[in-house]
Amino acid sequence: MNQEFPVSRSQRVFYFFIALMVFGFGVFIAITFVSRNPLGLLFGMLLCGSSILIVIGTLKRKIMVYDDRIVHINLFRTRELLLADVKGYRIGSKVIYIIPNNTSYSKITINNYAEYTEWEELTKWLDENFTDLDRVDYQADEDSILNDTRLGITETDKKSAIHKARITAIIYNVIGGLFFIFLFVFKRSSLFDAILIIYPLIAIIIIITSKDLIKLFAKPRTPYYSVLIGVYGALIPLFIKSIAGYNILAFNHVWLPFVIAAVGLGMLFMLSGTYKGATTTGGSLSFGRLLTGGIYGFCCVILINCVFDRSTEKLFDARVLSHSITHNKGTHYHLVIGPWGPKSNTSNIDISAAEYFQDTIGSVVDVHLKKGLLNIPWYTVSK
Repeated sequence: MNQEFPVSRSQRVFYFFIALMVFGFGVFIAITFVSRNPLGLLFGMLLCGSSILIVIGTLKRKIMVYDDRIVHINLFRTRELLLADVKGYRIGSKVIYIIPNNTSYSKITINNYAEYTEWEELTKWLDENFTDLDRVDYQADEDSILNDTRLGITETDKKSAIHKARITAIIYNVIGGLFFIFLFVFKRSSLFDAILIIYPLIAIIIIITSKDLIKLFAKPRTPYYSVLIGVYGALIPLFIKSIAGYNILAFNHVWLPFVIAAVGLGMLFMLSGTYKGATTTGGSLSFGRLLTGGIYGFCCVILINCVFDRSTEKLFDARVLSHSITHNKGTHYHLVIGPWGPKSNTSNIDISAAEYFQDTIGSVVDVHLKKGLLNIPWYTVSK
């Protein structure tokens, strides 16, 4: 096979249009700042240069397949691999990896392969001439699961355990996905908040009892099942509620319980399931599990401290200094209030639309300060 696969005409037109926009914006910035700030002029010139690189890179990008080798060319480098040295390939949603037999050779990575002309012909050629390593890994893991005596003795028992794990993961993920809808229904419900806090912990129990069939992370092409959607279905509403509904007086009391909760959940996720299968990437996902624990730890500390706080509040007066509206991912209303009680500087508060138009500049608002269940002082503002 001797064939070239350049970037398709439609993609070239698209990138040329992007380059033209970047170039025009760069010229505008350069002209605007030429007599004001040399850094602005430099930034404009960099944008113009970037647009030229976009054009050159689009024209240069191609894949060339010869009888004895495959070559991938992009803007900054050229990768070449003899066909005799190819071990196999992996195809993801937007990338193709061509893996060499010898680890001393560099693999060929083809990003956004659907942007090339006749890319279906390329993937067909790979399938006909080389090993699909993802398929091999899937088969190895599937054989390992079917030979796992923990799932039962007979084949029927094992298939029943696999089916049960699949249904469990689906139900958990569906319920977790519904939490985002419930967020707009139960805006001030301590019961809903408690469910959100508990739900990610249920995932750990599911992973532990699944006998390695269910994991927090799982590749798309894998015989294992994932509860990631369900976990983040609870974490996203938790995060939104924790940053939008409560104002922390000082964060110095937050860090210790946050670190304990974050590391604790992250370690539980790391220890709850093994990632030794061929289709798993457990080592590289350690950061992801710790990140999940970090988000959970922050949200839990804020919500437990504020939602379940039954301490007596202290009332202070504060004067409205200014207010503003932002439109970043929705309309948000902000209020800047002056010093009050233990707060010696100004505070920028998120408020509702009704409060925004009610609290005019110069008016006085009530600040409700509470101790916090975890001894983290927090407050709310009302008219």
